[in-house]
Amino acid sequence: MTEIKSLTIEELRGGLAALNEKPFRAKQIFRWLHQPVTSFTEMTDLSKPLRAALDRQYLLTVPQIERKQVAAFMKNRRFRRVKVFRLGIIHDAPAERNHL
Repeated sequence: MTEIKSLTIEELRGGLAALNEKPFRAKQIFRWLHQPVTSFTEMTDLSKPLRAALDRQYLLTVPQIERKQVAAFMKNRRFRRVKVFRLGIIHDAPAERNHL
C-alpha cells in the first residue's frame, strides 16, 4: 500500500482516474490531508464508496510526537522547544539508520 500523503496531486489524480473518479476529487482530498484527520471516514464530503476505496488502496498515517527537546542558544540566552515527530513507516530501514 502507498501512503497517500507521499503522492503528488498528479499521482493522486491518476489513482482516482483508475477508480473512475473526477479529477477535482484530488484537490478535495489534498485539502483533507492538511487537516487533523486520522482516517478516510472523516472526509465527510466524499462519498462513502470513495472513502472505502481510498481505505483499501492507500495508507493514511498521522505524525506522532516521538520526543520533545529544549534547545538553548547561548548567544542570546533563548530557549526553543523542539518536537520530533515520527511519520508512518513506509519501508523497513536497517537498525543503524532507524535512530528515532
